[in-house]
Amino acid sequence: MRRGTILLAIAALLFVATSASADVGPKPTAHYKFVYQIAPTSIVGGQLIECEDAACSQGKPLSEGGPQGFRCTADSCWASKYGDFQHYQKLIIQFVDRTRESNVFESDGKGGAFIVTVT
Repeated sequence: MRRGTILLAIAALLFVATSASADVGPKPTAHYKFVYQIAPTSIVGGQLIECEDAACSQGKPLSEGGPQGFRCTADSCWASKYGDFQHYQKLIIQFVDRTRESNVFESDGKGGAFIVTVT
């Protein structure tokens, strides 16, 4: 009887161990460096808008949660995402003096490094 209980407990542990999973793989990350054609100003915050089309007719902000999200420091921003980024994106960046929007730009969906010219 006791041997059967032990086997049942081991079988239950094996089932739990084999059915557990975690998403620990690399996430696409994008880095945005800002180059100024005006007097440099500090970044307060911002959003990455993801779009399904080049006109960005129905763009949505990158959702926040866990390691996914869009974050900025005073001079740069970065984004990370579960899965690929949309192929069309737009930045809305809040600077100390005002909020500026980028044009819609295209990416390969895998992230990378972008240089953003502030005019």
